[in-house]
Amino acid sequence: FFSEKTSVESAPTMYEILKSDKGRLPAGQQLLVDLKNIDAKFLNSEELLTKAIVGFADDSEYTLMSFSCNALSPVGVSCIVMLLESHFSLHTWPDEGIITIDLFTSGSDSLIPDVAHIKRNFGVACTDSSGKKEEMPEMWGHGYRGFAHGEDVGAAHHFEIESDLNSYVTSSLDTLTKNQVTIVKSPFQTIEVWDCTERDDTPTYDDAVKHNLQPGDPRYNSPDVATGARMLFLDESVQVFLSSSEECHEVHVHPGMLCHPDPQNVAVIGGGDGAILREVLKHNSVKQVKVVEIDSMVIDVSKQYLPQLSNCSDFVGFEGSCFDDPRTDVVITDAVKYFTENFGREKEGVFDVIVSDALFVESPNNILSKDIYTNEEFVSAVMKSLTPDGIFVVQVGSAPGIHDPKETKGRIPMREKVMSLFEKDPGTSAVFVYETPNCGFDDSVAFMVVCKSTDCRKHWYASSDMVDLKIYDRVYPRKSGQPTIMNYDGASQYRFQYTPKAWETLYCRREPQPAECSLRGLNFDANVHEVDDGKNENASLFIKEQKNGEKGVFTNVDIKKGDYIMPTDMSLS
Repeated sequence: FFSEKTSVESAPTMYEILKSDKGRLPAGQQLLVDLKNIDAKFLNSEELLTKAIVGFADDSEYTLMSFSCNALSPVGVSCIVMLLESHFSLHTWPDEGIITIDLFTSGSDSLIPDVAHIKRNFGVACTDSSGKKEEMPEMWGHGYRGFAHGEDVGAAHHFEIESDLNSYVTSSLDTLTKNQVTIVKSPFQTIEVWDCTERDDTPTYDDAVKHNLQPGDPRYNSPDVATGARMLFLDESVQVFLSSSEECHEVHVHPGMLCHPDPQNVAVIGGGDGAILREVLKHNSVKQVKVVEIDSMVIDVSKQYLPQLSNCSDFVGFEGSCFDDPRTDVVITDAVKYFTENFGREKEGVFDVIVSDALFVESPNNILSKDIYTNEEFVSAVMKSLTPDGIFVVQVGSAPGIHDPKETKGRIPMREKVMSLFEKDPGTSAVFVYETPNCGFDDSVAFMVVCKSTDCRKHWYASSDMVDLKIYDRVYPRKSGQPTIMNYDGASQYRFQYTPKAWETLYCRREPQPAECSLRGLNFDANVHEVDDGKNENASLFIKEQKNGEKGVFTNVDIKKGDYIMPTDMSLS
């Protein structure tokens, strides 16, 4: 793996921009750190704090310009430190054993590694009556300041001013524990794994077994032995929440897989963490899965730090990692290049199902997802690579609301481009959209299923019992006896069959408005014509038997274009 100081190639990072002439911007980074249970003598000593300041500057490789520490009355010390990179300050409360530190720099290197440097130099824990060092609680938060946000600064890789990593992990001071498990800088992106524990977390069943919790144990109501949430970030965009991975990926994969009568050859775009692969391999009809992943380091990091995502050992007939299954074929290459070069006029109809797990479309500035989701040639090649009954499945970002503006002006403008490209492709016969709130994100997550055959509709709208029967016949059983698919069944599919109203609303905000949108609602200025059922003398339509014995519906008035033929009570409901 690369070291922390290794620069990322291709598009400029925020660090690189800050180092360049473009980086002379009114912006910087701020790190707040609070430590508790610190030795009172240390906190009340200007001399000891001065040594800690010098040690911190050396560890962090900052250039110390000057500093001033002042004792307060009756106790406590405040210090202000001037650095070549900017400044930091600290204040102590010896009686409470607390120190607060505020670090600001306009430099380009991340401040997050400085948390460890601060703890090493200022974390002088106090001792209890037996001489044992007490636990040292900490709180820290990291964020960006100023007005540097723009296309250049947020262009590609690590540390956008606004990011999932900032929202879910680094910015909050309330998170109980934050641990950067690993950070790897590949030639394509920055890969990070984080563990976090929130103050309201409680132990899971597995935690209780691990720590032998008995009924009435007070730890059941605290986060003391709770397993933290593990998250995978790619260029600060969250890719996976380990705790909700199964819920999310089952819903991502199985609705599309079950729309195909017999999926044998499947492709996964991205998916280096292995979770999509795991779900695909649950289907006993599958003979080959080709995983097209541009970054081999995502696979390496996921295998090491998130092995649960690609664990197939519990399925009957499987052993170990899903990546080691003989049906799995991993191709390390750019998906756009792979499909556009391999699938044209000469070679078509290879894959029964393609599942895209590339970066979310909320990441329009990420060069990897941008090339995938805005490339018309790529979309055409993907559709050509599908068999006549082929299915394409893709995650399309956070679910919209009915009050959102049209997509091109909304939160995810690239989604409109993605959906339009697939809708307009001549190979597309049906498109379905559905969403789930169970992926761990703040908002529900939406998915799109694209079908080459209209037969896909009968599978999509199958009854709940039929979907459950398909699952029973299709998937491998588990050795543990647990259901193979835990969070998707016929009842789930029944809900997905009814597209949320917000999607229809946004679709009809397109310009020009699609013709079918004019059929929404009723025009109260139009006439309503109904059939005489023997009780309505004013009906415009009546049933009459003809000479050949057949019956027909006739009218005695002119029916204009735009009028309605329906019972009057329906037009008023």
